[in-house]
Amino acid sequence: MKTFKVAALFAACISVSAGVNAGWGSSEVRLGSSGGKDTWLYTPNSSIAGNSNIIDGKRALMINLHGCAQSNEDLKDAGNWANVAEEYGMVVAIPFAGTSYPGCWDYHLATDDSNHAAILVSIVEQLTADASLSIDPRQVYVSGLSSGGAMTAQLACEYPHIFAGIGSVAGPSVGSDQDAEALSDAPAHNVSRGIAKCNQLAGARAADLQTQISSLAYGDLDKNGDGAASYGQGTIALVDVEWVKDNADIMKSVYGAGSLGATEVLIDSGGATADARVSLRDGREVIGLIDINSVGHAWPGGDKGSEWTTGGAYVNKTGFAYPVYLTQWLFENNIRVGGIIIPGNNPPVISLPAGPYVYSVGDDCVPSATAYDIEDGDLTANIGISGSVDCNTAGNYTLTYSVTDMEGAGDSDTIGITVSGPGPNFDEEAGGSCIAHYIAKRLPVSEFISCGRANGYSSSVTLFRFGSCWTESSDGDGC
Repeated sequence: MKTFKVAALFAACISVSAGVNAGWGSSEVRLGSSGGKDTWLYTPNSSIAGNSNIIDGKRALMINLHGCAQSNEDLKDAGNWANVAEEYGMVVAIPFAGTSYPGCWDYHLATDDSNHAAILVSIVEQLTADASLSIDPRQVYVSGLSSGGAMTAQLACEYPHIFAGIGSVAGPSVGSDQDAEALSDAPAHNVSRGIAKCNQLAGARAADLQTQISSLAYGDLDKNGDGAASYGQGTIALVDVEWVKDNADIMKSVYGAGSLGATEVLIDSGGATADARVSLRDGREVIGLIDINSVGHAWPGGDKGSEWTTGGAYVNKTGFAYPVYLTQWLFENNIRVGGIIIPGNNPPVISLPAGPYVYSVGDDCVPSATAYDIEDGDLTANIGISGSVDCNTAGNYTLTYSVTDMEGAGDSDTIGITVSGPGPNFDEEAGGSCIAHYIAKRLPVSEFISCGRANGYSSSVTLFRFGSCWTESSDGDGC
């Protein structure tokens, strides 16, 4: 069981409770370029020189994003950020998405530097440019719940050069469709789709993914979680926890990290627990998958209360103090601080279109794949395919796509392909006995005799016409 610096933090909060909100501005400020957002901004009272947690004499910045049914006011009042900001000398910004879309962050539109994503990046740029805040661009983080959690993961992929680390809670995976899938179960092809989407969003910035870290969290009482079957009054189960688990696998692939390790129990000073599994690369923690006990679909603030009492909708105050854990984890594992260079070679990643791979006879039934490598770039031309498939014959087939980079690291992906038929290859289909086919002039005498000997003259036989030629083969064999 692992504990962390929560006890000291909570003790400090009790002793200075009268001034705990002194760092919040007196009102929201409008931040972001075109279409800017009303944002609550917390500036720590503690000086940089007097805070032992400050790294390299500069403050970190945390952007925290609310869920669809929340406002930034909920996270300001109950998100447990003021306490953490003072402990770590960190600036915290909590913007409001507004009432459009409706009240959600438009995470599946986070492409081409547009929509909410562009506004959030503009907020970061404004704050880091403010010399009075003394923010270190290498210590910019983003976190969020639900649609805010999904936007967090999207921002990680699209702007890896800006965000050194993330904390995504109960958010649908990268590449998911907000309108069609947010409240559905995670589809089987979700991980491969997410890997392709993350690499697409990163584009030429993909190398910056190698110096980024991700914490992916969910409550065990959320949809399909492994908590008690009886959720209890006031607990909400809304977003499939498999979305979050898939996000961990997606980031594991794009980071070139190892498998998630054994479960370790985390415990905060109030006795609340979470189960953590981490993925390492070159001995460093780069991904954490956090299963928070006794929490439903809510921001796990952890400063004691309940999800639906005053102080914030969709905020759990009784459970594990995730903002405390997240901030400490980000500070301890930030790769960019100190100019650390990641040694070793990163493996390439193969991306295939989303399945299922079902085709009709005669279709092009071999899906195209792409391959990208952090060091070597586009390796699509190097992809090899093993296995066989006959696009003109109905059946089930298996293909394996493989690629190797210049250093010998590789990736492979095996898919199942179904070809259903008969397809539209033939011009006409006719049933009847060999005798009937002969009378209908579908068979000349010689083929009539062959048909009768093979099948019986009165047995029913299906023939297929290819132009003026009739044959028993739907593939046209014999014509």
